[in-house]
Amino acid sequence: MPTVTINGTSVAVTQGTLLLKAVQNAGIHIPTLCHHDALAPYGACRLCMVLITAPRRALVASCTYPVEEDLAVETHAPEAVQARRLALEALLARCPGSDAIRKMAEKEGVTASRFSLLSHEHSDELCVLCGLCVRICRDLIGAAAIAFVGRGSERKVGTPFDLHTEACIGCETCVDICLMDVLAPNPEEGMPPVVAYPDECWFCGSCVDMCPQEEQGAGLKER
Repeated sequence: MPTVTINGTSVAVTQGTLLLKAVQNAGIHIPTLCHHDALAPYGACRLCMVLITAPRRALVASCTYPVEEDLAVETHAPEAVQARRLALEALLARCPGSDAIRKMAEKEGVTASRFSLLSHEHSDELCVLCGLCVRICRDLIGAAAIAFVGRGSERKVGTPFDLHTEACIGCETCVDICLMDVLAPNPEEGMPPVVAYPDECWFCGSCVDMCPQEEQGAGLKER
């Protein structure tokens, strides 16, 4: 069982444990958006950056870094704090109206952003591109109904060509895992991810294909 040093305190952890989990188990809070225990490490949001001081010196995303013997880590070293604040500034620039991001930023001492990433018409953006919805749909559900679309400031989560897709099985797992409530039912704003909400039929055809009664399935198809 490896022993790691976190902020000067020795902690015994299970082999293969991710550094983020070791830090959390030690009672130390560092922010994270893209990590989920049910999904493979991703390291996209860069909010969980920490500084390794031994056996080598490196700034790493703790959610993707497995612990090793004699590892020494400083979670609040100036380099780590600066990296997390920089990531939060970028998130504030992308989602200036997000209360969740603003509160997270304030806890890290960030109250404003030096960046301007989105045009005025996207000032109400809430999606932080954490990838949780995309990954859980693809990796756990196996549907791959949604994916990242576009590049740079135009990057978003959507379906192929922003069309309703039959790949969506209506499980709403993407809705449940979304931290920003971006995928909550909102027909008026026409969110690209296709979810078969109970109060709105997207005519994906899944219910027809699964219906054991041929006549009833035909009736649904006619609608």
